[in-house]
Amino acid sequence: MRHDRILLVSVAVVGLVFAETGAAEAYWGTQATLTATVTVAQLSDSCETFGAGPCLEAALAVTAVETPEGSMPVQQLATTVTNIGSASATAATWSATVPEGLHIMVGSITIDEAPASAVANYDGTTRRLTISFGTAATSSAGGELAAGGATTIAFQAEASAPEIAFDLVPTIWYVDGVAPTWQRSVTATVN
Repeated sequence: MRHDRILLVSVAVVGLVFAETGAAEAYWGTQATLTATVTVAQLSDSCETFGAGPCLEAALAVTAVETPEGSMPVQQLATTVTNIGSASATAATWSATVPEGLHIMVGSITIDEAPASAVANYDGTTRRLTISFGTAATSSAGGELAAGGATTIAFQAEASAPEIAFDLVPTIWYVDGVAPTWQRSVTATVN
């Protein structure tokens, strides 16, 4: 069976400018991207169209962390993921490419304020950070986020210089149990 669809994604690009005071200025822009083609019959699992299936929303909040004078600026990045759909999302993961000049602070990754190092993976070659979340998440597989459920993935990042600007685009990947061969994604917007 052929699974084509049109997917309009709003991409939020987060830019942070670190200053010596540790404060950050966030800016963002949106762009639309278009992929594939679709027939109406193949949208039966779309909660936006038919009210069925998982539908995840993600919002990114960035706040400055107070640091001792003379140390590099640190930011707390927190992505809140909410399932506004009527079914569970499975295989749920958070991922982003960590820009040059930004360092994730060891031990700072949390899910709903609980340590999450065991479900986080970082590829030093691609600088890709992937965090599995949801019920039964492991280091190699994402878990389940129930309909109506929400979770917050957070970590602290330190800049390698007193002033640095970069883009960070977290994407949430998940699977709809109605169509388990279709992987979906949502890109976080900035709060």
